[in-house]
Amino acid sequence: MAVELLLADFYARALKARRFGAPGHDALRRALFNETEHLAAVSGILTGAGQTAATAGDIDFSYPANAFGSRGSIARLALELERLALGAYLGAVAAVQAQSLKLPFAQIAACEAQHVSVFAAEATGHGLGGSFGAPLSIDQASDALGRYTS
Repeated sequence: MAVELLLADFYARALKARRFGAPGHDALRRALFNETEHLAAVSGILTGAGQTAATAGDIDFSYPANAFGSRGSIARLALELERLALGAYLGAVAAVQAQSLKLPFAQIAACEAQHVSVFAAEATGHGLGGSFGAPLSIDQASDALGRYTS
């Protein structure tokens, strides 16, 4: 949940920074749209299980200095955050006990992998990475999120 809130906040700020031209701006808008849909899906899963879903007001987001200062800095941070999201969802697919949750988590992971590819190409010039994404345990994902949330 927190990773989707972080990504939605990040992409909204990246769009406001206006550092991308048309193709890159479109990628940021689409990523924000995707993250908004992921957030709604995960919120629905949590509330359906009787839990209270976190909202953006529950978390203070922080970013490295000059994170939004240039197209390159935005792309590099997007790549880092999307790799975190991909790892978190791959870890969730592996760890979740409820069979009904495996497909939605895998679908979100596939979308996050697309985001990784887009922002890897932007940040490094190489859109394709390793053959297997690295899953993160819940503790690893929480530790990585801790750099951006409080």
